[in-house]
Amino acid sequence: MSMNPFRSSDCSDHPTEPAASASGSSSTRRTRASWGAGVWLLFVMAATAVPYFRSLQYGFVYDDEVQIVNNEAIRSWRAVPSYFHTSIGDLFEPGTSNNAYYRPLFVLFLRVNHALFGLNPVGWHLAALCVHLVVTALLFFLLRLHFRNPWIAAAGALIFGLHPVHIENVVWVSGTTDGLAAVGILGSLLLWIRSRESPRAGLRLGALSLYAAALLTKETAIVFPAVLFVYSLTVKHSNGTDAKNTQKQFIGSVREILPFVAGTMLYLALRFLVLPAPSSPSSWISRQDVILTAPSLILFYLRQLVWPRGLSLYYDVPILSAATVETLALPLVLLLGLIACGWAIWRVSRDAAVSAAMIWFAAPLLPVLQIGLFRRDDFAHDRYLYLPSVGLALATAFLLSKVVTQETKSHVRFLVTAAVLLLLSGLGISTAAQSAPWRDNLSLYSHAVQRSPSNLMAWNNLAVQYVERGRLAEAGRIYEAILADRSDFWLANYNYGYLSYRLQQYDRAEQYLHRAIALNPRDADAYVYLGLTYLRENRLQEAAAKFRDAIARKPEGEGLHLALGVILLQQGDREGARTEFVTELKYHPESSAARAQLGLLESQLEHSEK
Repeated sequence: MSMNPFRSSDCSDHPTEPAASASGSSSTRRTRASWGAGVWLLFVMAATAVPYFRSLQYGFVYDDEVQIVNNEAIRSWRAVPSYFHTSIGDLFEPGTSNNAYYRPLFVLFLRVNHALFGLNPVGWHLAALCVHLVVTALLFFLLRLHFRNPWIAAAGALIFGLHPVHIENVVWVSGTTDGLAAVGILGSLLLWIRSRESPRAGLRLGALSLYAAALLTKETAIVFPAVLFVYSLTVKHSNGTDAKNTQKQFIGSVREILPFVAGTMLYLALRFLVLPAPSSPSSWISRQDVILTAPSLILFYLRQLVWPRGLSLYYDVPILSAATVETLALPLVLLLGLIACGWAIWRVSRDAAVSAAMIWFAAPLLPVLQIGLFRRDDFAHDRYLYLPSVGLALATAFLLSKVVTQETKSHVRFLVTAAVLLLLSGLGISTAAQSAPWRDNLSLYSHAVQRSPSNLMAWNNLAVQYVERGRLAEAGRIYEAILADRSDFWLANYNYGYLSYRLQQYDRAEQYLHRAIALNPRDADAYVYLGLTYLRENRLQEAAAKFRDAIARKPEGEGLHLALGVILLQQGDREGARTEFVTELKYHPESSAARAQLGLLESQLEHSEK
């Protein structure tokens, strides 16, 4: 078998052991090394799990309510085929505008969990933790290919496994998308590396299949061919290939990734067929502002990796509209300096770990720099650092491999080991402590507004929790403050309209629900509560019209046909009411209210005929 091209020149597992003179001795050494690596892997996984044990007691938070608790699509195996021809938005919240995501394998993961655990959050949190442990293990295997010494691979894997920025990916069950995609990406990369040592069609097919699975889990996986290209190109340099053959090396690397590029094209074609036509581009931010904000946003993510304190669900990351020395020039200079530094280190060391660290950090961040694809106040999240932190693990392991070599004195080794243990302990303690706000929604959003007081999305979500707990006056004051600052915040308009409806303040409810519909005419719920507002005011014709608008956007919505049928019945339209009750039972055969209304109506119709 050929020598592994990803090995660095750090110290070996047994630097003082003489070379084996017989095949039996060589086999024994390999067995010992394998057992040693296995022990390190078990240690890595156990240590990674410890800070997250308390999360097994947490509940469902954030979007879990929509994606898990109230999601009809994950409650039956009969729905599984629909996962592959329906957008996330239409599966989770029909009638909303969230139709930009196509993640069938993630939804299948939710279905499997629901079949196993029902709505018991303990099982869901355990599954999310297991996904993170699998990713950490795969990263350990990748680091073992880069570095001979297993303790260096273990240290790099633990940097990843214990890092606090992964709280959102592990403790928030719906945030498992990044972990699932990482399983596919890292698994694909490991099989591809193996296929270079032992060319077999099965290994390449396995690598392509895992990449396809990653694409069908989360869109960010689309950057993997770029990662693979850098690996292919720099490994050839690392093997001492003549630099004069740059063109030949480049062409060879392009050929390596062509099957993966073809897979990407098929995936994009599938997305085009499945997802509805894209809506108009986001109007809350200009392209110029996106470009001006990108450098400072990258530095924000770098800071989160290097100094992960004060983590929050939301952040006050400012949108920059003007180029200044402080906001643009300095971030650009710093970023270019870091890139130049990484390039210089690679030129000197020719170590594939350096180039790999840079591409692992940069490539997965590129999609999330398109700020306009996200909602305002909701574009910067720690979960986007899941794959980029693979670069941090590689960079840390590379530095350790250069500090601890065969010539390193014992006291230096001791100091380095103590420093690494101190760092890892600090990361683990920080992860355990900073995961506490994720125990429930009230804690999560209260913590978010404390950390990011200017983030209106955090305030909006906190007000929702106040409404659910009956603290209506406090919620109303929050919505008034939000809308005084940003009157075009459609979610706050909708929520304030709904709150006003609950408080029987129908004039105000009508005002804000009308504004919510004007800002987002695709959301069905605003029509529902505006229709209910009209119904309370005995404006039956207008109420019926709004329920028809809601049904047009969400035809299978629970209770919509029932409510319209009741309104039609009050207007004297018995046949129309009967049609709506039948339709309600078609979509929701378990509806006892619709069945009772239909039975009563049919009795009345029979009586009138007699």
